[in-house]
Parts: sequence; structure tokens; C-alpha cells
Amino acid sequence: MRIVTLLVVLLLLSGCSQLFEQSSGETNIPTTDRPDRTTTATDDSDQLGPTEPTREEGESTSSDATPSTATTDTTFSPDNIDTERMQVSLSELPDEFSVVGDTLDRREQATGETYVRMEERGVQLLHERAFSGEGDTRTAYVFASVAVYDAEADAAGWLQTHLEQIDENGGTVQTRDVTQSETATAVRFQNDRGLRTVGLYQRHSNVVFYVAVSGDEYDDEMVERLFVTMRNDFDAE
Repeated sequence: MRIVTLLVVLLLLSGCSQLFEQSSGETNIPTTDRPDRTTTATDDSDQLGPTEPTREEGESTSSDATPSTATTDTTFSPDNIDTERMQVSLSELPDEFSVVGDTLDRREQATGETYVRMEERGVQLLHERAFSGEGDTRTAYVFASVAVYDAEADAAGWLQTHLEQIDENGGTVQTRDVTQSETATAVRFQNDRGLRTVGLYQRHSNVVFYVAVSGDEYDDEMVERLFVTMRNDFDAE
């Protein structure tokens, strides 16, 4: 089960997780011979309920829910993706930030509901990390995710559905240049608590990775810097 603080961040980011976006009933799955998932997080007593994204007054309503995809004929194996190297690290963030959740799930080792969801969605490997800003900082949360799916169709299906949900709930989905030769899918939305989230997404065959940054203002500079580093680390694989 995920620690409270990671759930809080996921709720604040309106379901950014590639595995736990939608709730479902517990399914009884035998846990024998399957090791526990890897989870690192810090307890937090702040309980914040889920919120729906709302379009900011005066914000453009134009959107493009077609995700940016780099062209490749490769199907990636989870054994060849170093998610730790790709993931956002604490050293990349201002001093006010701390890690509040870090989960690494492999389907072959998963148990219970985690195994069921990974099987249903075709997820082989999922590494998600959440950070919270403390003190006098305008950015409150950072969330980063790397997932390896069974097939390109599974990865494309999740990303397309996720972006359509953001668009349908009042957010914006557009294509944005992140390097001289590549684009990423950029999303923006504001929830009913006034928290503004901006995210950058990219898919390479059966791999999806993205970074989302939330706070009192849209922090395009931080999200692009973190995303480009993640993208470069993916190239280094």
C-alpha cells in the first residue's frame, strides 16, 4: 500500500500516476512467492482530498490531445531501462525540497492490487517519485514517472487517455519544443484549490516518462529543465 504522503501528491496532481489514476475494488490475488514492492516514503498527516482541474480565467482553450512521440522501431526491455538514472533526483531541486514518495514496481515481483493493475494495463516496470517543497518557495510539488509497458499500444493507449482526461476536465494539452529537434506534450491545469500544475510528457515506443510541477504559479522553467535532463538520461541508455 502506498504511504499517505505519496497519495496526497498524486491527488493534488489530479491522478498523474500511470498506475493508480482510477480507483477500483480490492481483488484477492495470492501473494505467495512474490516479493514485496519497493517503497520509500515519509509519513505525513496532511490529508487533502482529490480535486478536479479547472481552466484558469483568460487561459486559452486551444488544445492538442495527440501526444508527442519520438520515432523508433525499438521495443524496450525493462532490464535495459535504468529508471534510477532517469528519475529526478533531490540534487536537481532547490534546497527547500524533500522526497515524500518513491515507488519502484516490477510486475514480476508485484502482489495484490498492484499486480492486478499492472497486468490489466500492460505495465512491466513503473518508477514514480514525488517531492514536496518546504519553506518560502513558489513551487510546492514535483512528480516524475517512468514506465515500461508490454507493447507500444499499451503505452500509447494510457498516454492518449490520460491527456484526453486532462483536456476534458478543463486543462490544456499542447505540443511544445523542448530541444532544437524534439517536442514534448505539455499540459496545464488548475485545481479547485488554486494549485497550478504544468507537465511535460514523451513516449518512445513502449516507454512513457514525464515530469509534473505544481505550485502557486506555472513553473515552465523548472519543468522543462527537469524533463530535458530526464530525456537526456533516457538517450544514455
